[in-house]
Parts: sequence; structure tokens; C-alpha cells
Amino acid sequence: MGTKLPRKLEQKMALMGEQIARVLYALQLDDDLLLIAKEDTLGRNLQDLSLKHRQRASKKE
Repeated sequence: MGTKLPRKLEQKMALMGEQIARVLYALQLDDDLLLIAKEDTLGRNLQDLSLKHRQRASKKE
């Protein structure tokens, strides 16, 4: 079930998307665009290292 966006917003988003693609092309970063959603094992491992590991409290009797 999708939500329809207002036409003006869709047009602005489409224009912004085109402008981003043009800038990436001008900076020769257009090929790197496909890497954004690629699996990043090293990045994931680094991210997991910074997670705080909570220790369980000892059981009190």
C-alpha cells in the first residue's frame, strides 16, 4: 500500500535526483553510486565493534 506524493514534490525530487546524478558525473563518481548499497563487510565489522555489550546483572538471592 503506497502513499501518493503531491505532484510538485515529485517534480522537485525528480529534479534533485537529476542534479545529484549530474554532479556525480562531473566529479567522476557516477560509477561509485552502485557501491552505496553494496555489502560492506569491513564497515559492518567496524560498526559492530562500537556497539556496547551489556553485561547481565548477577542473580541476587
